[in-house]
Amino acid sequence: MEWPPQSSDLSPIENTEADLEEAVFSAWISITFEKILHFIDPMPERINEVIEKNGHVIHY
Repeated sequence: MEWPPQSSDLSPIENTEADLEEAVFSAWISITFEKILHFIDPMPERINEVIEKNGHVIHY
């Protein structure tokens, strides 16, 4: 069976793209403010550790 290279009607990615967009949006809106704070709050301490180690790896 020949597959036309430019036929959007036969492109399997078209349907997948909409599903992916919906999944990403659903995941994005499910992130709570508390979860965001969980990652933001420790940043000043981590930054200080990185400075103390001259940019080398820190373990958090």
